[in-house]
Amino acid sequence: MKNKSMTGEKETGSPDKAPSGQAHKKTFCRICEVHCGLRVDFDAEGAITSIRPDHEHPVSQGYVCAKGTRFLEVANHPERLMHPLVRQPDGTYQQVSWKEALDYFKDRIRPILKTFGPHAIAMYLGTPAIHNALGALAYVGLARALGTRNLYSAGSQDNDSKFVASRLVHGNEWIAPIMDLEHTDFALLFGTNPAVSQGTYMHLPAWSHEGVLPGMVVVPHGLPEANVNTLIGSDRSLIEPLSGMHRMTGNQVQVKRAKTR
Repeated sequence: MKNKSMTGEKETGSPDKAPSGQAHKKTFCRICEVHCGLRVDFDAEGAITSIRPDHEHPVSQGYVCAKGTRFLEVANHPERLMHPLVRQPDGTYQQVSWKEALDYFKDRIRPILKTFGPHAIAMYLGTPAIHNALGALAYVGLARALGTRNLYSAGSQDNDSKFVASRLVHGNEWIAPIMDLEHTDFALLFGTNPAVSQGTYMHLPAWSHEGVLPGMVVVPHGLPEANVNTLIGSDRSLIEPLSGMHRMTGNQVQVKRAKTR
């Protein structure tokens, strides 16, 4: 992989020229677990020129969020990190070799283990690592070698509430119901907007673009509207009266169901 900031050349998707002499190649986004289909365009020399939605993808059907299509800007960004850097006493960073970086880590992690034990160390795994089999195995192997119980990931930031809700409602944090949008009469979504980003368990291209599903999206100010009924900045005003419909007792949630017809 070549980087414009380091070599003066554009990012390339392959050491060869454009695959099989074609001007594009199909792939999928690896930023999150939704895996939307993408098309990568090449110039005559095999350098990537753009990343576009793949309208022939059987699942995403050309519907993607901005993260995947703008990733070439990240790859060619002048401040993209390409080598290990060590912070100096004056606050600046100096480039070092991988051996120097690993030695730096070793010299600082061993005293912590010896003085405070393995649970004084925490590890974090980002979402893109799920697409790197060797990286994920290395993460697990290092955690076992250290003996720490403090393992965190992107899911620790944006999915913990789902696990808590599943345990309260269904008795197990690993039970995650999938919305049956094809047979629902009305869908009310909080904190998510199909016009901006796909959902974890399903894609919503038909709803987002054609408005075929009766529903309502409740989002904060400043987010683009979906092609359905949208309440901008009204999430709190709607949640507060709804919260009065249920009460929590210990680990159980009792819900008073309103009549829908």
